Amino acid sequence: IANLPELDDERLEMGQRMNTHLSTCVYQVEPTMLPLIIFQGVITALKHGLSPSSSPTFAGLGMLFCGPLCKPQHAHKMAKAAELILAKSGTRSSVAATIFL
Repeated sequence: IANLPELDDERLEMGQRMNTHLSTCVYQVEPTMLPLIIFQGVITALKHGLSPSSSPTFAGLGMLFCGPLCKPQHAHKMAKAAELILAKSGTRSSVAATIFL
């Protein structure tokens, strides 16, 4: 996952960033929608490439694997992927969100 190309579409990158910020509010107001936002971000990253917002998205997928999906080994793999994406992107903006998840 960490070897995917960089996202080069500004609109998609902005959407990824908005979803990352929106996910905290959605979790508090309507938690059943959180998986939809996470899956949307994962699908966008897999189709179009990685952005700095991809690391918290894959960490969120790991959270879903660990919680409702009961697959901790997959959660560990997603956590590792999020760390690799974070290291690859070289940005510090997503560090706190990724570690929090």
